[in-house]
Order: sequence, then C-alpha cells, then structure tokens
Amino acid sequence: MPKIIATVILTFCVHLSLSSQVSWQKMSSPNEDISCLAAGSDNVLYAGTPTYGVFKSSDEGEHWMNISLGLPDSIIREIEVSTDLSVFCATGNHGVFRYSGGAWADINVGLPSGTFFVADIVRASNGVMYMMNTSGAVYKWVNSTWSDVTNNLPALGKCLAISQSGQLYAGVFNSGVYHFDGVNSWTLIGDPMPNNFVIKMAISQADTIVAVCNSNNLFRCHTSGGVWQSVNTGLPATNMTSISIDSQNRWFLSTSSSPGTLYRSVNNGATWLQTAAILKTTRFNALVVTANKVYAGASGVFRSDDGGNNWIDKNEGMDAARIMLCFKCTNNGSFYIGNKLGVWRSNNSGQTWQLKNTGINHLNVLQIMETATGDLLLHAYNNVPKGAIYRSVNQGDTWTQVAANGCDFYTKIKQHKADTIWASSRFSGATSLSFSVNNGATWQNNPLMISAIWDIDVSKDNTIFLGSESEGVSRSDNGGQNFVLGVGNTIPWYGNLIEIERDENGVIFAGGDWWTNILWYSTPEDNGNLWTKFNDPDLIVKGVQDLVLDYHNNVYLACEYNGCRMANNTSWNPETNWLPCNSGLSSPTSNLLEMGFDTSGYLFTVASATNGHNAGLFRSVVAVNPPKSSVYQFTGNGAWSDPSNWVNGNKPGLNLGGNKMVIINPVSNGECTLDQPLNLSNGAKLKVYPGKKLKILD
Repeated sequence: MPKIIATVILTFCVHLSLSSQVSWQKMSSPNEDISCLAAGSDNVLYAGTPTYGVFKSSDEGEHWMNISLGLPDSIIREIEVSTDLSVFCATGNHGVFRYSGGAWADINVGLPSGTFFVADIVRASNGVMYMMNTSGAVYKWVNSTWSDVTNNLPALGKCLAISQSGQLYAGVFNSGVYHFDGVNSWTLIGDPMPNNFVIKMAISQADTIVAVCNSNNLFRCHTSGGVWQSVNTGLPATNMTSISIDSQNRWFLSTSSSPGTLYRSVNNGATWLQTAAILKTTRFNALVVTANKVYAGASGVFRSDDGGNNWIDKNEGMDAARIMLCFKCTNNGSFYIGNKLGVWRSNNSGQTWQLKNTGINHLNVLQIMETATGDLLLHAYNNVPKGAIYRSVNQGDTWTQVAANGCDFYTKIKQHKADTIWASSRFSGATSLSFSVNNGATWQNNPLMISAIWDIDVSKDNTIFLGSESEGVSRSDNGGQNFVLGVGNTIPWYGNLIEIERDENGVIFAGGDWWTNILWYSTPEDNGNLWTKFNDPDLIVKGVQDLVLDYHNNVYLACEYNGCRMANNTSWNPETNWLPCNSGLSSPTSNLLEMGFDTSGYLFTVASATNGHNAGLFRSVVAVNPPKSSVYQFTGNGAWSDPSNWVNGNKPGLNLGGNKMVIINPVSNGECTLDQPLNLSNGAKLKVYPGKKLKILD
C-alpha cells in the first residue's frame, strides 16, 4: 500500500516563515506621455515629459537617463537640438533653458518678462534657433540672445518649420503658411487654402510643405507656392498631433485618438495607411526621424528600424511612472495594471505594456481580478462618479460591462468557492453587496444596504465577513442571506474598516484607518465575536489599505502613506512584532494601495501619488513564495491521484525536492486520501491546513 515517509509527518508541525524583512526594487510600468522628442545630428535623443523633465538616450533609445537636474520645473513643453548639439528646452513656467556641457542654463535674455509659454522650437544652420510662443510671436536666437522677428506675421501662429535650404516657415491658425525673408517680412505661401487652420507643419527634402489643419484636413504645396492640394485619403476624421518626414520621403502622422494611432504615406500623401497598429498605447504626441530610425512618443518611446513597418518599445531607464491604482498577475503570468486611463497588460513580466481598453467606458480602474475559470473582472468608475463592473473572456483584449447598480463606485470583488463571486460597493447604489453565480456574466443585488463596504472575506465555507465605514465588522453565517452588523463590538473602533482577511489557520485580521486602532485579529474559535488589538508602535500608521499572506503565513500590510509592514508567521498575540519594510521604496511614507504575487513568487506592491512621482510598481528583491508552478493545492475531495482535486489540475509528482510545497485544503467535510507513494526531499514541504484531513493509506 502507499506510504509516506516519517519526515513528512514532522513537517506538519513546523512553522514556515521568512527570517528577513522584505526589501523592494522598482519595476517598469506604464509611463506618462512623452510631450516632445528631438534628435541631434549625432543621433542622441531627448524626450520631454509633462512632469518628469527631460530624458536623454545616447544609444538610439536602448537606455535612457533623466538629465533634469538644474531645471527650475519638470514640465517640458518643447525641445530641440541645435546644430552645435546644445539642447533648447521650453519649460512649463520658467521660459527657455539650454543644456550644454552637462548643465542647464537660463537663456531668456531678450524675451518678454513674466510667464512665457513656448509653442514650437526649430533649428536653422550655424547654431541659429527659432522659437514661437503660444501667442504666435516668433523669436530668433543669435549670439546668446533672442530677438523678436514677428513683424507682419498674423496673430495665432501655431508652428514653425525649416526647409532643406534653411528657410523659415510659420503656420498660422486661420491664416495659412508664411515664409520669412530672414530680415523683417513674412509672405503668404500659395493660393488660398481650402482650410487654413494650420496647427502642425513639416517640409520634405523636395521642398514640399505639408500643413496639418484641424480635423483630418491635410494639404501640400511647394515652397515656391501654387495650389494647396488635399492629401488626406485614408486618414480618420480626427485632429492630428504631430508630423515628420524622413530622408526617404516617408511621411508619418499621429492622431489625437486613444489608443494612439500612427499613419504613413509613401506617395507624397496621396494615400495613407495605418502603421504600428500592434501598439496599444496612449495618444502619440511627438514624432522625430533620424538617418535610419523613426521615433514616436506616447506612453514612453517607440522606435521603428524599418521605416515604420515594425515598432518596438524603447523605455529602459525611463522612469516616468503614471499614477497606478491596482496590479494583478494572472495564473498564466500576465501582468495587469489599472490606472486612470484604464487597463494595461504586459506579457513579458512588465518589460513592456499595452493599453487594453476596448469596451471600457469607466476608465478609473480600481481592481482587476481573475475568476476561478480564468476570466477577468474589474471594477472602475467614471467622472460622474458612477461605478461599473466589466468582464473579459479573452485576457483583456475586449471588455463587456456586466454590472452597474448605481453606486458611485464598487470597492472589492472576491471569489467565493467556485460558483459565486461577490462585489461590495459604497454610496448611492441599490445595494451595498452584489453577487454573481455565473462567473460574473450577470449580477444580482443582495438585500444588504449599509454604509460603504470596503472589503469582503469569503475564505471559509458559508461564513462571510465584511469591513465597512460605520458598522465595523459584519458577519454572515449562512452564505450572505443575512448579516449581523458590528460583531465583536467593532463599531466603536471608529474610522473605516478597510481590510479583512483570514490566514491559513483561520485567524481573521481586520485593518482600518484610525491611527492607533489600525489592526486587530480574532481567533477561529471566537469567529469575530471577540477581537484583540495588535499593540506594536510600528502599527501607528494612517491606514491599512491591503493585507496579503504568503504561503508561509507571513502577513504583509500596504499602508497609507507609511509604506509596508510585515510580521513573520507566529502564534499571533497583542505583542507580535511588526517590521517596517521600506528599503527600496521611494520613501518610508510611500502610499501603498495594493499587494499581490506573481507566478514566480515575488511580492508586488503599487505605490501611488498625486502625480505619479515617488510612485510606481515595486517588487520584492527576492521571492517570498515558491513559484506558482511549484505549489500544489488540493482543494477537492477524495483521491490524491485524481487531477480534478487539484487547483488547475496541477497534481504533484511522486518525488518532490527543493523549493516545492504541497497544500492540503479539501472542501468542507472533505478529505484527501494519499493513494500513491510520495517522497519529499531537499526542503520540499507538505502543509495540511488546520481542521483539514489527510488520510494516509498503510
């Protein structure tokens, strides 16, 4: 008969825990938009951002570094590289600065006093630069000073362009395109334009002016004048944001749509075809070409090495993280991030990200979860605000709205067994609690109507715990048919009860946001009727926003503006030692919103901030769990040898060694019968959860 070796039985009694505190490293995540791009004749690239300043790449985008030290603000409106390779940068509120010799210097001599906003900068020959401000005035840089050369140019200038011969042209909204004689006069180019609301402009090596007007109106005309010909066949009816022409006369155009789209013409604009359709990102704001590369700026920088046929992300070192709200790693290893623009997906462990918003109208995504069948659910809210739940059955490629009960937003979605999913909400809705019995396809309202419910624990059979704003902890012992509010005298805790989770031994943790009443626990025997407060002074924090446990039953807290706390698995008591774990985070006061594990066993956390700074996606330096492929979970009833009793059919082999773990957690009143030989060695572990049965045949 099958037998199990004695060392396995000893493992049942061993507490498994980490011996060191978690430390963190920042990971790649969706960047904020690139506002402008420029390249020098040496192929060195510069990228300006709305809040992170300027990044530089000396290897065609392979690596970036921030060079903003010395700039008075980090809002970058325009950037250009002169023929002497110095960089001219238009800041948000402090005029123009020049980067040369590794340092920035104010170069506002000759410009009007007060706030000066730049609309465009172009380079001419011999270090001469031209600049247009947002009022349409044009200035020339010569001998370390600016001189006004606006003269007779009509008001509402929007853009500048330089021809191959060094001639300067200006696009004027509601007037057309003008040529500067280099001294003091501007001349209108060509016949009257069918649409003269010029906003962007480029000039080819053959001296063809391409004028981008509002909507999809695009015209071309030779620099010598003549008829302005419409060249917008194939373009969508939307505004354009940028245009650039390479040395082989390939025209590139970006639109204002989101997800961002790029178009290319190889026949002087006669027809246009979309390129880079594989890229799912935000609106493209900038284009620049070098001798053999094309670069596009959206959420980060993208590069094409073959004239626009293929595009690749080039953002290593560009730390310009957007505000993030949530993170999820699914069972297949895909990463998902939710932020104020919707859902982003990475299929390469976060190296590159794509925007996956098809079907979503509520773009502030607060949570993404994977159901028992592998589908995805998210909840988000719009600007009203009103919340909604969306479902995807194709890994996020498309989404369908499946619920909206009138609440201002949903707060948490959790799986209860394999057949029920619960969703809590706050304020204004028809109910505080909804549920689905068909994998999230449709939802029903539970009759419970209380204050904001912030979290749900559904980890034990028919017992459901809720954490809410005014009622403390509430409990249902009959699968949610009715609830007892404020169990265990939890209403006087004050504040919001934000987190409620159960560990592997059945101990219930409840975390809130009331400073000295932050974290409590209740034993399985007390079942929420009696609570004990953790007294460690390191738990005097603003709030607990997430609580997760690893496979060793260690606890991690995501704290509001107080970083991370953790406690190693122990017999929980009021004096349990909670360790600050903030090494590698942007600050000990980082605002951590959520935590979760990837399939390799690393712990991730989302740090948020008002504008994304000092925030981003962080990962533990070392894995705290075994890899998901090395964790075998028995959750059924009956024979060990039956794959259907194991999560995802992942049944362990007969011989397990190294960093592997078998968890026995049968269904209620079920058991696991070991009906085959098993040998564990070299640190492999077998865990039987309390109250669960493992029958070992002789």
